[in-house]
Amino acid sequence: MRRNHAFTALVLTLTLVAAACGDDSTTTTTAVPGETSTTVTTDATSTTVTIAATTTTTTTQPAGPVANGPALVTEGDVNETARAFQWLLNCNGYGPLTEDGAYGQASRTAMEAAQTDLNREATGSPDDETLALLSRSCADTRPVTIEDHDFGSLEVVGNASPDDPDVLSIRIAEGDQMSISVAAGDGVTFDVLNSAGMEIGTKSGDGSWETIFSAAGDYLIQVSALAPTTFQIDLQFFKSDAPVDEVRLTHNGLLVGPDEYFVGEQGFVGDDVDRVIVALTVALGPPSNDSGWEQHPLIDGAESRFVFWENFSLFFDDLELPGLGAVRHFGSYSYIGPPAGIFTVMDGITVGNTAGEVIAAVNDYRPAEGLDQYQWVRMNISDLWVLGAGNAEFGFLCFVTDNSGPAEPGDGEIISQIHAGLPCTFGGE
Repeated sequence: MRRNHAFTALVLTLTLVAAACGDDSTTTTTAVPGETSTTVTTDATSTTVTIAATTTTTTTQPAGPVANGPALVTEGDVNETARAFQWLLNCNGYGPLTEDGAYGQASRTAMEAAQTDLNREATGSPDDETLALLSRSCADTRPVTIEDHDFGSLEVVGNASPDDPDVLSIRIAEGDQMSISVAAGDGVTFDVLNSAGMEIGTKSGDGSWETIFSAAGDYLIQVSALAPTTFQIDLQFFKSDAPVDEVRLTHNGLLVGPDEYFVGEQGFVGDDVDRVIVALTVALGPPSNDSGWEQHPLIDGAESRFVFWENFSLFFDDLELPGLGAVRHFGSYSYIGPPAGIFTVMDGITVGNTAGEVIAAVNDYRPAEGLDQYQWVRMNISDLWVLGAGNAEFGFLCFVTDNSGPAEPGDGEIISQIHAGLPCTFGGE
């Protein structure tokens, strides 16, 4: 650090006034720097002293660029964090950039310019602090678009602080359903506001939110935090006018509607209960029955829940899962005839098809579906014959017949039920 000091100037102006006579009396006034006059008076002499103010100027050389923390995105990344940075770079005047979440050369170059202006290392790979700085300097409301999909999920990444919430806008049609949860960010909360600024929807104990919108319009999602925090919120949305003409039954979940909105994971493990129920409610209407959480029918100390849409049901439980603990999750589904076109498996197979048609479809779809085996087994509870298709890693589709005879059924056996989520042996042979 270098300093330049201006010198102090003393300017003395002497005015001598001669007097013929007088006393030797004296008056003295003390001078203060920056005040114009100090006067010393005698009978014979009057002296005026002017003292100029002292001025000190300090010049500080700027420190070098601040080092970045761990990068949130780098060139070549394609994700919602990249999309957030593209939006903020455009908002702060470093665009125009296409906000597609693909962090390419143009995004990197714009980021380097922003980092230079923010006195940070111009690496093009921004960190949390850069996200916070760009967020604080952007006053615009960020639009969130869901118009292109009937069903779907959307991750939104941003940075919020106590004095500067991140505000998102979203256009909704009457009857649309949506759920929102915080996926990342300590101390992060959110509210959904209508055009009058009133909070809407219902929050559960874990902070998640859901509603069916009673009016069309533009709504705001206001995200707040206890300290400057990078967050991620997950939106699940279900359009009221979605043309749902098929629910496809797979060995590891359900594909809903023409967009094939997926619920379930490998072996159904870990998928959120509310997300699955809301998706099926959009497709099928309100459930015909919901047992609520109650004692598991087979395991002491565990809970389970059945949700029914007439002849189709979902099963949930809270059994302990590897790496997740005892969490409530989607466990399995069951479809019990009569035949209905909305529920199909591969190649349109459903209740009412024959075992031979199932086997042909399994052979056709084996590579894509992970169904590398099929076999007839007996259910030890009912002794019904079941054609199981799948494997231990990916799960099983279980095609149940009404045949409990002693002989393994032939290809002409009619399928009356379809289940998934558990091995088809159900404790049988």
